[in-house]
Amino acid sequence: MVVTRQEIMEKLKQFLIKYDNGIVFLFILFSVIGISLNLTIVSTDEIWNFQNLMKMVNGYQIYQDANVIVTPLFFFIGLFLFQLLGANLLIFRCYHILILTGIFFMTYLIGKKIKINRIIILLLICLFMVYSKFLLVRASANYNLLVFFFVLVGLFLFLRSREHSRIQGMIGFIIFLTKQNVGVFYTLGFCFYQLISKKSKRHKFKAIINYSIIFGILGALFTLFFAKKGLLSDFLNYTFLGIGEFAAENRIIGINMLTITTALLVSYMTMVYFIQKKKIVNEQIEDNIRKLTSFAIPMLFIQVPIINEFHFILSIYLLVISLFYLLNEVLFSYLWVNIRKIGIVILTTFAIFIVIVSGYNLVDWTNYISSPTYPYQYEDPFFGGVIREEIYDEIEEVTDFIQNTKGNVIVLSEKAALYMIPLRRSNGFFDLPFLGNMGKEGESVAINKILELKDTKILILKDEKEIHQQESEKIIQFVKENLEYQGEIRGFLIYHTKN
Repeated sequence: MVVTRQEIMEKLKQFLIKYDNGIVFLFILFSVIGISLNLTIVSTDEIWNFQNLMKMVNGYQIYQDANVIVTPLFFFIGLFLFQLLGANLLIFRCYHILILTGIFFMTYLIGKKIKINRIIILLLICLFMVYSKFLLVRASANYNLLVFFFVLVGLFLFLRSREHSRIQGMIGFIIFLTKQNVGVFYTLGFCFYQLISKKSKRHKFKAIINYSIIFGILGALFTLFFAKKGLLSDFLNYTFLGIGEFAAENRIIGINMLTITTALLVSYMTMVYFIQKKKIVNEQIEDNIRKLTSFAIPMLFIQVPIINEFHFILSIYLLVISLFYLLNEVLFSYLWVNIRKIGIVILTTFAIFIVIVSGYNLVDWTNYISSPTYPYQYEDPFFGGVIREEIYDEIEEVTDFIQNTKGNVIVLSEKAALYMIPLRRSNGFFDLPFLGNMGKEGESVAINKILELKDTKILILKDEKEIHQQESEKIIQFVKENLEYQGEIRGFLIYHTKN
């Protein structure tokens, strides 16, 4: 029996439809793995978060010894992975791969749930992947991505026919426990939906009460747990009391991003108004629009106060999905017969490009870490990372200086993590001396602590252009004016306490 080409294509189509979840998951996983692993070690958010996790692995306490400014779930999960699989940069980047795969896969499931055309939702996922030279893929593991994964999980469950307000209360608290402000935004979204839904007042009131009770019980248990561990005061100091200084001192405003956000929001709300006025969709679609809108708008505030590309793309993520949902209902569904082939070609091109880029990076990274000249073993914290020779030499020279110095050495710079991680040491918030990362009245507290130091050397960057914009000029100037200058090492000025 001869099987025709048409029959083969039909069987292939049925296979893709039947196993689409698994196929999409594997595509996403492979798409992010290569680029996520093949990253150079530099002092950025990745290394700062990695440093805090390494401190916890080495017996130091979160908030007391690691100046984490968000609620702790990201670090607790990371600590579990490190204890299970080993504490190194490879496992940390695998943590990121799992989170980002989860984000894109949940995006696909949400798109299916609200019946966005599968090719359209996959195209959207590809656009999010490649945005700004694979920005989200290169971001590495961080609490912003993890909290957004939980937001998508919560939204997916919320889009189901039953709201499950108690489950939403649990998810709302999990989001809050990952990053406190996003937990507030999610809760506002849940409450806003109750206000604009067409359900009875009794149902709305009951849903909000159930949500609040679960959220409150879990919050009380967490508070008791941290109080018992003696971490509550430091937790409150860094995650709440220091927020004012963080917001006041770290305003970064991207006008272009604000403009795009405003344009997207205006376009979306105009379409919502048009759809409601013309009554061109059924009640289920209207309810989906209410749910999406309720969460998409509060999430726009994720980008405040640091409006950069990373916060921008996360903040508009739900709004873009919502906008594509509207376009799918009023435009794509009617034109799809005519544009289907074009959509398949574009998606195929995107997918091939992404797979090639990821595959190339994966091969390049594998060859690099398997080379006999690779400087790290699995037990080394930086194992799995790509490191330039000059950075490796710098780390070796500075760590050697610290080890051979009598008394303590503080690297008063955002680069401190590069040296403290391999030394497995902690100088508390001095290891990341950012404004807003030192708790309430952080600058004054830091200066008073410096005054109390004895037999301690403090290193500050010689080139002022290299000093991070979030570092305190006041603290650096205090060190220069009040401590004894003793020389230089690898781009750092060395000062010594006079005590």
